[in-house]
Amino acid sequence: SFYYILVLEADAYFQASLRLRTKAFEPTEALEKAMKLFWRNCYEHTSINDLVETMGINRGSMYDTFGDKHSLFLDCLFRYSEVYMSQIIWVLSQNTPVYPTLNRLFTVGSRFLRIIQAYMLLLSLRTK
Repeated sequence: SFYYILVLEADAYFQASLRLRTKAFEPTEALEKAMKLFWRNCYEHTSINDLVETMGINRGSMYDTFGDKHSLFLDCLFRYSEVYMSQIIWVLSQNTPVYPTLNRLFTVGSRFLRIIQAYMLLLSLRTK
């Protein structure tokens, strides 16, 4: 009947629109790639073109998923701090003598300090 065909066409249209909205990339992988690019080039020397090329996505996908460059950088900082905190917790949870534990802790901590320095630089650039 006419209504049955109409329902089938509407369902096919709906299924096609869902396929269009499905992300063709893994956001976590793209974020990791962006984070490594920021570390290599610094925030101010990383362009949007560099980011989308390195992440392997188009501009629209980047803006839809992460927002602007500043928001993407903050997402990278948050991701790194999550990884950092899990490393700190792991180091502290090991049943090892104090000296090796402190040595590992300072090694992990020095990496985190680089992130804080980058964030402070970003804040100083935003206020100029």
